[in-house]
Amino acid sequence: MAFIIGKFQSNSLDDTKKIASNLAKAIKASTIFAFYGDLGSGKTTFIQTILQHFNIPSHQIQSPTFSYLHTYENLKNEINLHHFDLYRLKSEKDFLALGFDEYLISDDICLIEWAEKIETILPADKTVIIKINHINEFKREIEILNA
Repeated sequence: MAFIIGKFQSNSLDDTKKIASNLAKAIKASTIFAFYGDLGSGKTTFIQTILQHFNIPSHQIQSPTFSYLHTYENLKNEINLHHFDLYRLKSEKDFLALGFDEYLISDDICLIEWAEKIETILPADKTVIIKINHINEFKREIEILNA
């Protein structure tokens, strides 16, 4: 994968969006992005910026907290983007029972908040880990790793 791997310091919302935009430029099909971070760390903002890179209008982007999943048609090509928010998910068994594992083997792009809920079933060869550490109201440390 041709991603910029490493730790990045964000001192503002604009910095976080720039980091997300730079990552979005390198995104290819069949990639899973596993997001880790506390509540309010900026995972959703990071994902919203990635989706906007793929021409998804900001007024259409919503966090799927109560439905687990929102799918967006990628207007740049035929690969869809799937935004999961697994905050309320109880177990990996629930993820599998809902049939969501099919998305993990597709050619589409998956953006998964609260990925720790399903980390043992994430395919290592397709997964990029994004850790967002909320330092204070403005600062974030963002780490991008290959699984």
